[in-house]
Amino acid sequence: MKPEDKCARGASASESETPELSVPLHRRRLLKALAIGGAAAMPVEKWSRPVVESVVLPAHAQTTDDDEEPRVAEPGCSVFNSDDSFVVPEGITEIQVELEGGAGDDGDGFAGHDGGSGGDGASVTATIAVSPGEILGISFVAGGAGGTNAGDSLAGAGGAGGATAAIDRGGSYLVWAGGGGGGGGAYDRDAGDGSGGDGGDAGSGGSASADGDAGGTYPGGGGQNSQDPASADGDDGTSNGTFVTAGGGAAGADGASPSGANGGGGGGGAGGESGSSGGDVTGFSASGSSTGGAAVLICWGGASL
Repeated sequence: MKPEDKCARGASASESETPELSVPLHRRRLLKALAIGGAAAMPVEKWSRPVVESVVLPAHAQTTDDDEEPRVAEPGCSVFNSDDSFVVPEGITEIQVELEGGAGDDGDGFAGHDGGSGGDGASVTATIAVSPGEILGISFVAGGAGGTNAGDSLAGAGGAGGATAAIDRGGSYLVWAGGGGGGGGAYDRDAGDGSGGDGGDAGSGGSASADGDAGGTYPGGGGQNSQDPASADGDDGTSNGTFVTAGGGAAGADGASPSGANGGGGGGGAGGESGSSGGDVTGFSASGSSTGGAAVLICWGGASL
């Protein structure tokens, strides 16, 4: 082989050979070690930070719900004037309640004669043992309707009885406050006084009208117009199985004579009953009188009624 051919061939071979990588010795050793360990596919320069899924504390450092202080609601009060429900706040085991029975409506006057006054409702206070989160029912049961003057244009209508305010648990009444009876309606009497009788306060019967009969002796339903010689009574109330609501007043009644000379005012209705079921109810007291609408006040955590 000619020298020039040898040189040409040597140059060609040199150009076809793969140039040696210029990798420092210590790095080549590291790459070789990784390849032997099966991790050659992982780029050395791209390490990723491990993701921590969870951390388990040593037993002495762990806490449980038992270590937390029980939560207790801040003191407060709620007022109800219509059917509703009350959810006992967290941490509360007793509530203080005040119930006001509604006052009865006055009877209508007529031709210068006065209708009877409606009776006062009861004011009741009590303490009830409860459980946090339980639901108590709030209800207002209407009193009896007032008597009408249907068929007699010379008579005033009797007033309706006041509503009874009540708190129940699962449909069983715990405490309730009766309403006042409705006042009796007046009558246009030719002689004497045709005023209606007053409705009874909660727990008592209505009064007699000026020239008629006394009201009922128990709480409840509405008195109706009467064509009897004497004026009609205010009716007793209707029992709901636990208490009896306030009675409505009777309308003024026509007398025996066509001129109505013997007619008189209607009798007042009786007042509603108040009471408690006992058991979880303590400190029950029915006293005073309520001259407005029926209401329920509930307080907890030491808040004042």
